[in-house]
Amino acid sequence: MLTIAGLPNEENVELPDPTTTSMFIKIIPHPDSGVSEPIIIPLESRDAVDYDSKSHSFTPLLHSKPWAPFRSREDFEYTETAVKGLLNKDIVNAQLSGLQGHWATSTPITLQSYGDMEKSLVAARQYGVQVRSHLLHSFN
Repeated sequence: MLTIAGLPNEENVELPDPTTTSMFIKIIPHPDSGVSEPIIIPLESRDAVDYDSKSHSFTPLLHSKPWAPFRSREDFEYTETAVKGLLNKDIVNAQLSGLQGHWATSTPITLQSYGDMEKSLVAARQYGVQVRSHLLHSFN
């Protein structure tokens, strides 16, 4: 059991034996959730990750695509830069036009326009937790 100073025993985490080759995620539900038993999610799939039990390190396989649903890592990285840089539609279209046209002789970026980038972003948003918000009014 991993004991963290200041936490009651029921909040500390039980870790598997380090020599165990089985990998899993253990979810301990919140006491008010109505779920009493921990949930174990095995991570036994060898399709996406290779696990080296001697070094305890993870090595992504070449065929894994963590940038999905973007067509390429370069599409993801360009989009990330454009979003963080608050680039507007005209600038994105001008840059992508240049990259696909006369600026570069060969580029792995497959995005053609702002609309193309927006389609990838819409698909990427489906990977996250969907949140709905409501405005509550107080009548005092």
